[in-house]
Amino acid sequence: MQKRLSQSEANRIISRSVRQYETRQGQGAPAWRVRRQTYEPGDSALLTDARVRGLGLVIQGHVAVFPTPRAASPLVVLTPGMTFGQRETAFVPAQGTLKALTPSEIWFVEQLSAAGRSPSERLEVKAAAPIYRWCVVAIMVLVALAALLVTLPAAQAELSALPLGIGDWCHAQGHRWCAAQAWTLAGKMAPRDATADLALGALAMERGDLDSAQRSFERACDAEPTSPAAHNNLGVVLYRRGQAAEAVLAFRRALALDPGSAAALRNLADAFMSLEMYRDALDLYQHARALGVKDSDILANMGVAHYQLGEPGLAAELMHWALALAVDDETRSNIDRSLAALEAAAAGLHVP
Repeated sequence: MQKRLSQSEANRIISRSVRQYETRQGQGAPAWRVRRQTYEPGDSALLTDARVRGLGLVIQGHVAVFPTPRAASPLVVLTPGMTFGQRETAFVPAQGTLKALTPSEIWFVEQLSAAGRSPSERLEVKAAAPIYRWCVVAIMVLVALAALLVTLPAAQAELSALPLGIGDWCHAQGHRWCAAQAWTLAGKMAPRDATADLALGALAMERGDLDSAQRSFERACDAEPTSPAAHNNLGVVLYRRGQAAEAVLAFRRALALDPGSAAALRNLADAFMSLEMYRDALDLYQHARALGVKDSDILANMGVAHYQLGEPGLAAELMHWALALAVDDETRSNIDRSLAALEAAAAGLHVP
């Protein structure tokens, strides 16, 4: 059975990516449309031309990214949960092709311009604007559910799926307060289920509230000690707080529970870089790349590690490779600075 993203998982990824894109562009909240496409093995999903101005999300299956339509070897294989497109982390070259390796489903998220919308699309977007009344309805459902649980305490764990779903829906609409209320209630109803605390922790991370995020992820670890996501997310918070050694312990727990977690491998490698454990970091970056994580940041970090280990030739090669794969101006600028510093250091110069 192939893994398939649920509706709530897909909505969460799309909402996060769209918000990040809007923030980078300095835009307000434009209208977006989701187009769903399915492909059989061997189907060419899409040529990455001007049609991909938003992003794509793999819902199911395995999709290979080829540098040109006639290339024999893929650059990367996209799996469920991975995004691609304008300013996304998955590298898709200008003349690249996406080809389904297994039965696949992809959601293409496209920004609608006012001029380009049909009358029905304009009505649909307009009708979606007064979403607050639906948030009020959602909160009323939560209050009624909480009152019901006073008389049905044994049903709490089973009924927690309702506020979890309401929280997902509120979050997908961009209403964090509603989502937080729903997930908090779900956590109280099912204290041995980490799902609600994982969602609350992610919400706190979006706000930059590391204290709340850490408390949520610690509760998730207590509720489900065997949850790799709980330990990995706690490690991310600790790492952002400058507690790299403590983060290493959390990432190691996540990997002990799920040795194939590319996210935990990469996070542990980043923590090792902070602790100047460059050889260990390189091994983990290589492992993460073997699992399909092949973005420019990993290559740049590998270049830094090789330089610190006294291997400037390998370092420069990886930095140039990272620069070729970079998909946004900020990443290219950061890699350019690192490459300039590396080359200057090799020449005995000082770069401020």
